[in-house]
Amino acid sequence: MAAIGILAQHIMDLYYQSFKSDDEFFELLHFEYLAGVAYAKLLQNEYENNYKLNLHEEGYGYVTLSQDWLRAEEHKIKKDADGRYFIQLDMAPFSFLYDSQNSSIQDVIPLGQNSQKEFIRMGSQERWKIKASRGTRIIFWYLEKDKIYAASENTNGMPERLKVLYVPAPEKDISDDFTIPVTKEADIISWVLNIMFTARQGTVVDMTNDANPNKTLATEINNIFSQIKTKA
Repeated sequence: MAAIGILAQHIMDLYYQSFKSDDEFFELLHFEYLAGVAYAKLLQNEYENNYKLNLHEEGYGYVTLSQDWLRAEEHKIKKDADGRYFIQLDMAPFSFLYDSQNSSIQDVIPLGQNSQKEFIRMGSQERWKIKASRGTRIIFWYLEKDKIYAASENTNGMPERLKVLYVPAPEKDISDDFTIPVTKEADIISWVLNIMFTARQGTVVDMTNDANPNKTLATEINNIFSQIKTKA
């Protein structure tokens, strides 16, 4: 995986090989922002395609993302002031459109003592499932922003640590070391350069699903870019 700051620098270098002036408007942070947008676009497309494929082949829709998207973390389970067991992820998980199952979190694996427990996801409206875990090895988990909470009738059997495989989200204040899957770099470079070259000509063209180009004045793009900040 390449850090988004490095990838954005390469894209900017490619761009200014074709366009350069004494009064340069576009800066590295603009390329970082668009690289993050491209990352999210590719990820959403893969989610939708994978969901449709599984629905067609197996009769129900679910998502199994390729390994190159996934980040692996291990965290010790803690207890909050309300007595809830949780871990806090280093980054916020990606949020897909039309997804109520937090599919960006692909697996939650118990480690250490009581690692024989089975962690199963539940939606925000499925708290009734907790009672069903009584007398079983099942522990349900649910997501709140960047925290994963564990819920079970058998709280005495909570494991020591959890390993989580998930897809992180590129936030507005994106960090320079946010990594991009190497298999997606070429697509992201091509997409960002196309946007920037088109913006240089005065318009941004978005080819939507119906193949009709939507044009936006470059002055509107300037307003968006002026709001972007990155973490130094």
